[in-house]
Amino acid sequence: MKKLMNFTSGHIFFIIVGNMIGVGVFITPNWVAAQTSNPLNYLLVWGTGAVIALTGGMTYAILAKTFPQNGGDYQYLKVTAHKLAGIAFASAMLWFAFPGSLASLSLGAANYILEFIRLFAPSYTTNPAMIAIIVLMIFIILNLNRWQLAINMQQIIVSILIISITLFI
Repeated sequence: MKKLMNFTSGHIFFIIVGNMIGVGVFITPNWVAAQTSNPLNYLLVWGTGAVIALTGGMTYAILAKTFPQNGGDYQYLKVTAHKLAGIAFASAMLWFAFPGSLASLSLGAANYILEFIRLFAPSYTTNPAMIAIIVLMIFIILNLNRWQLAINMQQIIVSILIISITLFI
């Protein structure tokens, strides 16, 4: 099989950080705060989520070391349960989880883009879903046609994300 891309550990770092943190860290805090009764409970919920994410990451690290074949979740389920479990999981991810995640992320980004536009044009109104579709289409086209540029964009966006989080802390 011809090798199409040469990923370095730096590329992988940005992909993992982008997938784990994403735009959700800017979308969910208000919702979590509204659901908790005081700041201590708020921090407890986020701390619990961090522990769960850490254990999930450690579990995937162990699985990757145990089953070094390509295929991720599909491979793990195929080997430990049954091939049909892997196929069912991959199908659910393809048809439900990934599209839902992309919709959520693009709508989150669209709301921030809309707020940025309103800094210069306060009366500007549009449906955030339209901006989300445009954002999604830009990244789809970018990933399909210019993967090196897409990798660079991933690194820039995640760097901005890390800097933003650092400034808020």
